[in-house]
Amino acid sequence: MLTTCIYTDLNVNGGLYGSPVFLSHPHFHRADPNLTKNFTGLHPERDFKYYVNLHPTFGFAISARKMMQVNVQVQKVKEISQVDMFEDGMLLPIAYVEAVLDDKSIPQDIVDIIYLASFTVPSIKLALQYGSLLTAIITMILLILMIRRKSSPKVLPAKLLRSN
Repeated sequence: MLTTCIYTDLNVNGGLYGSPVFLSHPHFHRADPNLTKNFTGLHPERDFKYYVNLHPTFGFAISARKMMQVNVQVQKVKEISQVDMFEDGMLLPIAYVEAVLDDKSIPQDIVDIIYLASFTVPSIKLALQYGSLLTAIITMILLILMIRRKSSPKVLPAKLLRSN
C-alpha cells in the first residue's frame, strides 16, 4: 500500500482513518501517465481551469472554481473476487468533484454588506478625517482672532477722551 502520494496531488488517507483514498486533478491531469493506461475516456491533456477571486481588502473568496478527482487504491483480498480484475495497488477513480462559488449566487444581503464595508465605510472614514482636519483649522483661526481681539488696545470714544 502507498503511504505517500507519488502519483497524484494529495494523499488523504491519514485523515480518513488509513483508508487508501487519493485526490488528484481530473482525469489524472499532471500525474504519471501510467495511471491512465488501464482506462478509456480519461483525457489528462485537457486544461482544467482553477481560479479564486479574492476581495482586495478583506481577502475572502468572492468566486472560485476547483475540480478534483477522488481515487481509491485497489488492494487485492482473497475473499473478495470482484477486485481480481484490477491490478494490485492500482488507483481507481471513483468520483469527480467540481466546487464552484459563483459571485452571482451570493445573496443580495451579503452583497450589500460587502459594498458597505468596501465603499461606504471608507468614504465615511475619509470624510471624517478631512472634516476633523478642516474643523481643527477653522477652530485655530477663530481662536487666534479672538486672542488678537482681546489683546489689542481698546479705543475709547472721542467724547470720553475730551471730558478728561
